[in-house]
Amino acid sequence: MGKLVERYNFAQIAEKCREKWKHSGVYDFSKDGDDIFSIDTPPPTISGSLHIGHVFSYCHTDFIARYQRMRGKNVFYSAGFDNNGLPTERLVEKTHKIRIRATEQHEFIRLCDAISEQKILEFKSLFDSIALSLDWSFSYQTNSEACRRLSQKSFLNLYKKGLIYRKKMPVLWDVIDQTAIAQAEVEEKEFESQMNYIIFSSEDGRKLEVATTRPELLPGCVALLCNPSDERYRCLNGKYAFTPLFDVKIPIICDESVLVEKGTGLVMCCTFGDEMDIKWWQQYDLPLREVVDRYGKIDALGQRKVEDARKYILECLDSKGLLKRQEKITHNVKCAERSGGKLEIISTYQWYIRVLDYKEELKVKVKEIDWIPEKMRIKIEQWIDGIKWDWCISRQRYLGVRVPVYYDEETEEILLPEEVDLPINGDPILRNGRRYRQDTDVLDTWATSSLTPQINHDSIAVAPFRRMSLRPQAHEIIRTWAFYTILRSFLEYQKTPWERIMISGWCLASDKSKMSKSKGNTIDPVQLISDHGADIVRYWSASAGLGCDTCFSDNVFLVGKKLMNKIWNASRFIEQFFIPEIDINSITYPTDIWIISRLAEVIEVMENAFDQCDYSHAKSTLERFFMHEYCDNYLELVKSRAYNSVDGNISAIHALSISLSVLLKLFAPFFPYITEEIYSTLFPADISVHSRGMWPEEINIKPKLICPGSEFIHILSKVREFKSEHSISMKKEISLLEITTSFKDLVAAEYDLKMATNSLNVTWRILESAHETSVAMSL
Repeated sequence: MGKLVERYNFAQIAEKCREKWKHSGVYDFSKDGDDIFSIDTPPPTISGSLHIGHVFSYCHTDFIARYQRMRGKNVFYSAGFDNNGLPTERLVEKTHKIRIRATEQHEFIRLCDAISEQKILEFKSLFDSIALSLDWSFSYQTNSEACRRLSQKSFLNLYKKGLIYRKKMPVLWDVIDQTAIAQAEVEEKEFESQMNYIIFSSEDGRKLEVATTRPELLPGCVALLCNPSDERYRCLNGKYAFTPLFDVKIPIICDESVLVEKGTGLVMCCTFGDEMDIKWWQQYDLPLREVVDRYGKIDALGQRKVEDARKYILECLDSKGLLKRQEKITHNVKCAERSGGKLEIISTYQWYIRVLDYKEELKVKVKEIDWIPEKMRIKIEQWIDGIKWDWCISRQRYLGVRVPVYYDEETEEILLPEEVDLPINGDPILRNGRRYRQDTDVLDTWATSSLTPQINHDSIAVAPFRRMSLRPQAHEIIRTWAFYTILRSFLEYQKTPWERIMISGWCLASDKSKMSKSKGNTIDPVQLISDHGADIVRYWSASAGLGCDTCFSDNVFLVGKKLMNKIWNASRFIEQFFIPEIDINSITYPTDIWIISRLAEVIEVMENAFDQCDYSHAKSTLERFFMHEYCDNYLELVKSRAYNSVDGNISAIHALSISLSVLLKLFAPFFPYITEEIYSTLFPADISVHSRGMWPEEINIKPKLICPGSEFIHILSKVREFKSEHSISMKKEISLLEITTSFKDLVAAEYDLKMATNSLNVTWRILESAHETSVAMSL
């Protein structure tokens, strides 16, 4: 045991603490142990550098992990890395200034592996710096052989159950990334555009005005539709019209889903402009006239790209007198979440997991999970209600888990690999004299990361699949990671993947906008830790409640710094009296009984909060108690008695020792560095405050204090107010302090009150009729 230095310096202790934690195995999970608390930690995608928002939410998980470990749980808390799929490919393209289609596949994957290795080292370093209490021995990578094997095995299991199928059908297509994407990967962006009113002709020569924002799809127009209640067009039902410029005969159909008030009330169905086109195409068995190819070009309009084709066809329509008018509008357009590009709908062969057949069952499973905050459950239920398609899980890219299916090169008959041969990765095979090639598509990265409970389960146990205790994640991936994980666990095990899910909010810029690299408003967490220290960054993270977005504010860091200094200085003061062997029965003085009783109440409040994952309430409760009741008042009351050999000296020393020991343990889940340094100074250095079972036990102090502790604070505050109003130094003596109260117990604390207020004499008036304690002073 050493001695605390005068000033707390994070940089001087950080490496020492990390080495201690690493070599002591304090965060190790025991695979053979019981009482497991397992955390399904989000694996960060290898898509660039981590930003302060990542640190913000990962700290939330760590607060819970540390608390549960200190409560005696055998905590499984590790971290994987999602280096499988499109985000990593895009990072390679950006870093090396290359395009995937212009690079040989083997070389491109080599670059992906290299950049993954580099980024994983960076991520690990950041996670260690911010003091995430991870057991790295169970870390995984979604592109590892083990994860690819598990992903392919899961695919085959679902395929054999009829829950995965391959079909040629319209799919959302990202022209930029050259791949199909799922509904969950779509975001709507607002664009300025034009509503174009163009002229069709009916078979009897009537001019029909149709409004559209996408005239370039005219070559693929297969029908006109109107609402049967629309008197303007009801007589056209069952008749035909001709498309402008192309003169193709198309049916006119009445359908109740057409909005009478939108445009002219007459709409065209093209293959394909949006989901309604698909619905009508299927419902009325309309012909397929594909217009836009996978590169975003329109062959019927001279291989022009969509935007150029739109300008071209409008010029053609105008020259023929078929463009009646135009009006400027602003509307939402579906875009790819990752590339940001506008999506097209094209018809291709893709692999799908069945979702639509199980929407109601999935909503039941969602209710079996404890959602924190509860409002986030509503989000996923609304998402399930809005799902229109099965989950498209195939992607036309290089990096990822290959679809584990072979095709006969002559007959295209499907052949499934044996489980012992997994993972398979592209090589053709010979079976019974026939040659088979593997499917060239890879699986959606979510198709593997949705299996993280299974990946983790293989590390935790060999028994049948069991639910994990907790899934922490951010709210923007509820519709992807949360939903897909629930889906996979339901389809494979008819179980929910976890008992509880806690949802973090976003870290916003100071102007309340979302942080993004394109806006230049991101903050480097490495620099932030270097400038302030990890404990202060963690203080900021703990200040925001679950599910709540929070703005980055330097003021919060200043408050955090003040708290760290208070913890350090209070510990240095108590260090001179500290005794490691504490006897609770030696605490007999009223102010000591008060503070220890209050500490017991704080422990109870914190436990209730932590048990509900409400780390923010736990932190604020502890902070208020420590700053206001403990430092501002109790330490002022007790210090003279601690220094001097007077009645109550032993009580003071034991109260100070037990309170500091408990406070360090209560602060430990939030501020691991400073609490470790202080605890290691007061106790043998090989003992960590973060060890399993270190949470303070229930404090049962006797005798109980009859008067409320707030009376001590009330008396001190009145004296401070008096001195402040009279511009008197707080150290100036008071000749007489008169206290009128109904609480007889206060008299026993006269020495503390006298010393803390610098009073020469104290007189008491004990009146049962006194509704509140009053104070009078004479200088």
